[in-house]
Amino acid sequence: MRDYFLTSSRLGFGHWQPDDLALLDSVFGDPVVTRYEGGDWSRQQIEDRLLFEISNFDRYHIQYWPVFLKDTGEYVGCCGVRPHDLAQGVLEFGCQLRRAFWSRQLGREAGEAVIAYAFKDKRVQALYAGHHPDNIASSEFLRHLGFAHTHDELYALTGLMEPCYLLTRSRFSEAALF
Repeated sequence: MRDYFLTSSRLGFGHWQPDDLALLDSVFGDPVVTRYEGGDWSRQQIEDRLLFEISNFDRYHIQYWPVFLKDTGEYVGCCGVRPHDLAQGVLEFGCQLRRAFWSRQLGREAGEAVIAYAFKDKRVQALYAGHHPDNIASSEFLRHLGFAHTHDELYALTGLMEPCYLLTRSRFSEAALF
């Protein structure tokens, strides 16, 4: 079992390690999970993603952290933040879970923990998020977490105009979210 720097009622958040490729592959190597993120990911893309997450932690002390069930230590997926517009205090929020953990409210629990951590501990001004235009579940997920649609923009990975959302510090505070 790992040490967790952040926990919720059922989940623990760790940090990516160089030997975690199999964990990340269980999410990004699943074409059903990545169907809205450019489809099948190659082994090299998954390795690059792991190095990217480790680099984000080394540089900024943030990443899309690996998430585990506290009771069993089983890997659930990843959820976290990464740089988006650091000059304005804006981070990008994201959450990807293994299919075995869909429809159990674990994404929402992970998202709430990360959002509270970002605003309370990291003192960000806003969180940005986007998703594939056909991914209705992500739209509902983000709205449940308090994000508001702000605009659509071209996403290079898919070549599509994707809906973008923002959750501001004032909205987080006013709504007493989480």
